[in-house]
Amino acid sequence: MSPEPPPSQHGLKTAAGMKLTRFLRQIADEKTECMDLSPETGKDRMISKAEALARIIWRLALGYEEEFTKVEEGRVVTVKKYHYPNPKFVDIVYDRIEGKVVAAGEAGTKKQPLSGKLNDEAKKRLNSMAGESE
Repeated sequence: MSPEPPPSQHGLKTAAGMKLTRFLRQIADEKTECMDLSPETGKDRMISKAEALARIIWRLALGYEEEFTKVEEGRVVTVKKYHYPNPKFVDIVYDRIEGKVVAAGEAGTKKQPLSGKLNDEAKKRLNSMAGESE
């Protein structure tokens, strides 16, 4: 029996990516984050990291107002700053709700199908023939 060939670079990257995804999912399920004031009870509650991340994405998608204090000329001043909705996060929420999720590694790297290549070649030829006859 011959020994197996060593794994390719692509195979190693794929295996590492799968492990990373598995660990990210496990950590996302951990109930370690504490949210301020539950809407139901008015008390703090434990939530998963995944829920905390989803709430951050919603917050960035909808925009939010931030209030902080600073010292100016010896006086304590309360400053409000409005953060406008971020279109990138609006797209993320919309695509997730609609079920149009594209894996991060595949975004923009899909090869054109053979039928598309043939259509492009046919267009080029027709355009060149039309240009020659005029």
